[in-house]
Amino acid sequence: MNTIPTVLPQEKRNGLCEELQSFFEPKLAQSFVNSVVDRHDKMQVFRKHNRLEILEDSVASVGNQLCLSVRQSAVESLDGKEAYCHHDGQQYRREKASYKRVMTSFGALKYQRSRYRRKKLTSLFPVDIKLGLIENFWTPRGARIARRHRAHMPPQDCLRVFRDQDIMQPGIASLVRLYEAFGLRWQLISDEAFAHIREHEHLDETTAIVSIQLDGVMVPMTAKALPTGDNRKTE
Repeated sequence: MNTIPTVLPQEKRNGLCEELQSFFEPKLAQSFVNSVVDRHDKMQVFRKHNRLEILEDSVASVGNQLCLSVRQSAVESLDGKEAYCHHDGQQYRREKASYKRVMTSFGALKYQRSRYRRKKLTSLFPVDIKLGLIENFWTPRGARIARRHRAHMPPQDCLRVFRDQDIMQPGIASLVRLYEAFGLRWQLISDEAFAHIREHEHLDETTAIVSIQLDGVMVPMTAKALPTGDNRKTE
């Protein structure tokens, strides 16, 4: 059986990068090659111990890194870097660029974007606006996936699932703020949403609608915690 060298030869790296540049821009191709090299050691562990799960984890990780590279390239291409921009009838002047960290469905992404300022007004970042960030941190797709998980699981369980899938790893506070933001949004559109449901479900006008939300429910975990005389069993 052929052995894989412990270090990926530079000529192979260069060759792979040249091939990828036929499909992607040089920066993106180099980023993908770097991702492959970073995961090379794990591939060696797989060959040594024959652990298929390590191979699967490595492939998933490289794939996510490639997706992040594509996403970063796309995000930074949104920055026109014009000397001036206009917002709400006001002209802003471009200042030194800064970095922003956001959470995508592939993981955390850090990108560079232009900053625009006008005296006595809050700084403006056109790229952030174009991205449609939620809570100034989540991309729409990342927020949608996290919200669906959070609707069915506590924050800690969401993080465990995300880690198992080797995707985004937000903090618990970020998950809580996201869920609360969606709750506030629902309050604004609930009347219209219920009217839409009635119309498409062909419900009678007298049909009652009940919306249930459980928040902060305390559940006894031991028999000792139950009120005296309560014979219900706990699991």
